[in-house]
Amino acid sequence: CQECQYKRKKIKEDKDEDKNKEQIPETPIFDEDKVPDEKISESAQKDCERDWQMRLEHHLGENYVPIETISLVEIRLFLFVKQIHKGRISGVTADTEATGLGHVYGNKGAVAISFDFDG
Repeated sequence: CQECQYKRKKIKEDKDEDKNKEQIPETPIFDEDKVPDEKISESAQKDCERDWQMRLEHHLGENYVPIETISLVEIRLFLFVKQIHKGRISGVTADTEATGLGHVYGNKGAVAISFDFDG
């Protein structure tokens, strides 16, 4: 989708600005929250989510692994952790709260991920 193309360009620009991956935190979390101007099919949303995750994985490199991803329409949250800390993560839970039309439709709302580190 056009929104994904713009954000892919932005990720590339950010990557070019910060070539030193040592500045990435131990557990980077990325979010995207763009309510589309037009209706997008669920399969197109999943394709966009997969595209985002692949690009984030490429940007972070093989030292980071995805732990959890959660989406609510076009609101997305991705949690990654350094490979060396993967075994220290437990109790991962993710949830969404739609606050749009009738508290059912996800054009507004929130996504959240929680986890225990050494817990």
